[in-house]
Amino acid sequence: MKLKDPRVSVLGTDPTDRSHRINANSFQQNALTTVNGWQYAAFYTNAAFSDHKRSCYPNLTRRKIHPTESSDGVGQWETICFDDYEQTVDDGHNTISIGVCSGDGTVHMAFDHHCDE
Repeated sequence: MKLKDPRVSVLGTDPTDRSHRINANSFQQNALTTVNGWQYAAFYTNAAFSDHKRSCYPNLTRRKIHPTESSDGVGQWETICFDDYEQTVDDGHNTISIGVCSGDGTVHMAFDHHCDE
């Protein structure tokens, strides 16, 4: 089987006006995972209409993996933006980690916990 060129998916705009990067850090764990035929990703995007200049929102997205059903083997991304939680601390260690229970599909997210209660 011949390998195909990788497909690029832009899931959101990286938060701007911050001193520290908050997405895709080298130490970040489990921001992307695949469980039971679904691929999940977690990331922050800008809080477009916020009073805080450096605020952002956590997002969770998923897509179905179809290894034999389509030419590229993946479905469309479905994204939820948690706009009821505004991340205002400019701390590059407040990355998002996710876990998905293979038994019932429950998604678990952890974020915004660096040096905070």
